[in-house]
Amino acid sequence: MSENIYHRRRRMYTDPKDIGDNKMAPARSVDIGAVADFREFPARVRLENGEEHWLAKGRDGQYRLLSMVCPHAWGRVVKWDKSFLCPDHGWRFEEGQGVCVNGPRAQLFFHDVKVENGRLVAQIPADNDPSVTHAPPPAWAVPK
Repeated sequence: MSENIYHRRRRMYTDPKDIGDNKMAPARSVDIGAVADFREFPARVRLENGEEHWLAKGRDGQYRLLSMVCPHAWGRVVKWDKSFLCPDHGWRFEEGQGVCVNGPRAQLFFHDVKVENGRLVAQIPADNDPSVTHAPPPAWAVPK
């Protein structure tokens, strides 16, 4: 997946213009579990499609599902002390919001999580809908 498409997918929750014209997959609600079930953060969460994420709670009290994939080299991010670490190149990310603490301005991709009736519910792209395209066609064409 190209970086541009990945960033567009990440933004779809906060930028309404990316959802219009069927450019982005609509979000679907995914129940993660009861708030009371999670006592320590970050917690490892596996979604029904097999994807793994870190459930984090930021200093602002906001819950987030943080990607386990480094945004730089696509390596697997692991828990390390009070942060996340990409062992491929040493980037570290703080555990509440996934912001890089020892490199350039970078952040782990994430999905917002809301509390609804005592349950944690994440908004995840509906990737399994074949009628939805995930990116507009490129703005360039191959010369004939």
